[in-house]
Amino acid sequence: MSVHKYEVLKLKRSKQPRFTKEQQEAILVIMTISLAFIAFIVFSFMLITPAFTGG
Repeated sequence: MSVHKYEVLKLKRSKQPRFTKEQQEAILVIMTISLAFIAFIVFSFMLITPAFTGG
């Protein structure tokens, strides 16, 4: 009984922070990808625009 209770406590304790850490990592990855994507669009737009405007 006491071993089972300890296992449940351990599981609850280890489960919660790991989930939030995974969420934080996922958010970080998504933010990094979106920032890189925006930077790529801006950079390509800056390269393409002079060709269209002729200047």
